[in-house]
Amino acid sequence: MSTGKIIKKIICTAKCPVPIGPYSQAVLVDRTLYLSGMLGIDPKTNKLVDGGATAQARQALVNMRNVLEEAGSSCEKVVKTTILLNDMNDFGGINEVYKEFFTANYPSRTTYQVAKLPLFQFGFNMFPEIPRPFNTQYKCFSVSMLPGTYRQDVERGGKIIMPPSALEQLTRLNIIYPMLFKLTNKKTNRITHCGVLEFVADEGKVYLPYWMMHNLLLEEGELLNVESVSLPVATFSRFQPQSEDFLDITNPKAVLENGLRSFACLTTGDVIAIKYNQKIYEMCVLETRPGPAVTIIECDMNVEFAPPVGYKEPERHIKKDEEQIEDLANLMPEPLGFVPFKGEGVRLDGKKRKDWPKQEKTVTKPTYVRGIPDYDYQIGTLRFLRNMKPVNNKEIKDTDEFKAFTGEGFSLRKSKK
Repeated sequence: MSTGKIIKKIICTAKCPVPIGPYSQAVLVDRTLYLSGMLGIDPKTNKLVDGGATAQARQALVNMRNVLEEAGSSCEKVVKTTILLNDMNDFGGINEVYKEFFTANYPSRTTYQVAKLPLFQFGFNMFPEIPRPFNTQYKCFSVSMLPGTYRQDVERGGKIIMPPSALEQLTRLNIIYPMLFKLTNKKTNRITHCGVLEFVADEGKVYLPYWMMHNLLLEEGELLNVESVSLPVATFSRFQPQSEDFLDITNPKAVLENGLRSFACLTTGDVIAIKYNQKIYEMCVLETRPGPAVTIIECDMNVEFAPPVGYKEPERHIKKDEEQIEDLANLMPEPLGFVPFKGEGVRLDGKKRKDWPKQEKTVTKPTYVRGIPDYDYQIGTLRFLRNMKPVNNKEIKDTDEFKAFTGEGFSLRKSKK
């Protein structure tokens, strides 16, 4: 009895993701082809495709078919398949995709939900857990409709109350924490974002703060679409107070920081409500960075304020008289000695013409020369420059006015005693 040599050939194609470990895409031994496990990874990007388990199953089967064709085989010659699922609820959609590749003479098949296997309970998982979106519709109500005592902590924050079934579904979907949601009113296409405070609402209902319902234009009992999202961490935000009363607050940034502790995220265009000193202040979110919706959980965010709605800068009235500054020439010392042409003309008969206009005395001011000291300065005195009002010359009476025949008469003859 003679034994022949076993032929072994490694199969590799660029149409399939490159192996990330010490294994081959497929190995051909004689006339039997052994394929490695395939994931829903796009060979062009080396990332899992979007669209959930159904889209990833279709990509995995496409990768498998490319390897078969590279080895000169096809899906019709496959005799055994094994499917590993993360959630057995996806079996129906994957089974429909499976029929697209195996149309007749189906191979034998085994399907497992790998998350339920014993090895996977101890952290051994060969497949990464892929987050899947949570997308459900609920009837929305304001916090005042919540059974029991009134929840002020919900009203003055940015979080909602959801039913317990939502928590169970979110746990199975393996979403990204913290739990953030996108709220959409499909009637008006209004969108906002929020966090979740508790899972104690009645089934099929969610309870929202009143300001959030007002932004979404929702009425009591209307349908609201709730979808899980992942938001970037906030780095900057700008707010505009909706009332001028906000200017009366001594430290507005501290008040805002304390109020935002009850919020999980911010959305550009929302009008949020913050309570301080038994008063509600509404703030419009004008801008957020790095995106139109951001999370503010454990973030270092810069804050700016825009002028409140209706605020006007006070007008400053400038008085011209007060703006006049004393002429520097007045600070010069008065000229000493003879000053030419300083006097007035007087008639010989001492009379003045009635039609002659009264001339005001003009005092010639010395030319101001910078740097000349005041030699009459008295030590220990200070002189302040202040706004001076012009002197009304009409109120000054001329005390040196000439009056004729006002002297006393004397006789040339000596009086006899």
